[in-house]
Amino acid sequence: MQNPIVIIGLGQLGETFSKSWHQLGYPIVPVRRRQTLPEAFDQKPQAVLIATGERDLPSVLATLSPGLKDRAILLQNELVPSIWAPYLTTPTLAAIWFEKKPGINLHSLRPSVAYGPQIHLLSTAFEVLNQPLQSVDTYEHMVVELMIKNTFILATNIYGLVSPGPLKNFISPRHRTRVQQLLNEICPLQSCLTGLMCPVDRTSHDIWEVIAKNAELVVPGRSALDRLHRTITTARQSNLFTPELDRIARQFDSPLN
Repeated sequence: MQNPIVIIGLGQLGETFSKSWHQLGYPIVPVRRRQTLPEAFDQKPQAVLIATGERDLPSVLATLSPGLKDRAILLQNELVPSIWAPYLTTPTLAAIWFEKKPGINLHSLRPSVAYGPQIHLLSTAFEVLNQPLQSVDTYEHMVVELMIKNTFILATNIYGLVSPGPLKNFISPRHRTRVQQLLNEICPLQSCLTGLMCPVDRTSHDIWEVIAKNAELVVPGRSALDRLHRTITTARQSNLFTPELDRIARQFDSPLN
C-alpha cells in the first residue's frame, strides 16, 4: 500500500490534486484549513500538499512537525522565500499555471514549473490531469519562475481593477503602455522580496505571451484589491519609484504611505 498524502486546504487546487493522487492509489488524508494536523499517522506521509491561500500559509507551516517539513509541497500565488524560509529548508515549489474553477475544464495558461524533492510525485498528478509540467534544476531558476508567475498575477489583477474584462483589452494601444509600466515596476519589487534579480525583459516577454494566448481570460480576481494593498505597501517599504502603481492605488483608496 502506498504511503498517504496529506492535503491541507480543500479548495479547487486541493481537491484537484487529491483526486489525481487518489486515482493512482495513494490514500489521501484531507485536512481543512482550520483543522489541526493529526499527531500521528499509521504510515509516514509521502508528502504534505499545502493548498491553502497565501495568507494562511505561514500559520500552516508553523504547525508542521519536523518529520513532515521535508515533504511539503507549496503552490500558492505570491510565493517568495521569506514566507517559507523560517520553517522549511527543502520544500517542493510549484508555479501553477492552470486554471481550475467550478464548471470550467482544466486549462493551462502555460506549462507549470516545479522544483524540489517531491517533483516526481507532483509530475504523476500532472500526468493524470493531462496538463504540462516542467522541472528546473536549481533553486535560483525556480525562484525566477515564481517571480514571473507572481508578476503576472499581480499585474493582471491590479490593472484588471482599472480595466476589468478579458485580457485582450490589455493588448490595445490604450492599455498596453500602462500595463508594461506596471510590469516594469512590479518586477523590481519581486527582486526586493526574493533577493534575486527579476529579469524584466524575460518576465515581460513571457507575460505578454500568456496574455496573447489566453486573451479571453477575465480579470481581476476576487483578491485583486488585497494584492494592490500588499504591493503598494511593499513598494513604500522598499523605497521604489512606482508611478503607475501609485496612480492605480489612488483610484482605489489604497494607502500610499
